Parts: sequence; structure tokens; C-alpha cells
Amino acid sequence: SVPKKLVPLAVKRNLIKRRVKEQIKNMPNAVLENKKGSLFVLFQGKKEVSSKDIYECLNSLFSKTFH
Repeated sequence: SVPKKLVPLAVKRNLIKRRVKEQIKNMPNAVLENKKGSLFVLFQGKKEVSSKDIYECLNSLFSKTFH
């Protein structure tokens, strides 16, 4: 989820959502293998984030959560 208050333009909100979804798809299978449950990612930044930064944050989050 990307709050409208932090990112007012829908185009930019959608870009961030697409980047997060793509990076979750690109995660190594070892990180997400045999894991069950729901996932909710909330974007809290005010600046534009690169795909590399999103990948690093998600990788760190998953390694802390699932290991």
C-alpha cells in the first residue's frame, strides 16, 4: 500500500506498487520456499525509490521474518 497523503500522484503510487510486486517475484526461492501466510507491505517514504533499494529492503525483511 502506498498512502495517497505521502505520494499524491496516482502514477507514482502505481509505479511504486509495481516495483514492489516485481521485486517480490524476483526473490530467491530459498527465501519464500514453503512459507505460508499473507504479506502486507506499506510504503512510508517520501522520495522515489529504485528497484534495487526495494529489493534490498524486502530481502532484509524476509530474512528477519522467516529465519
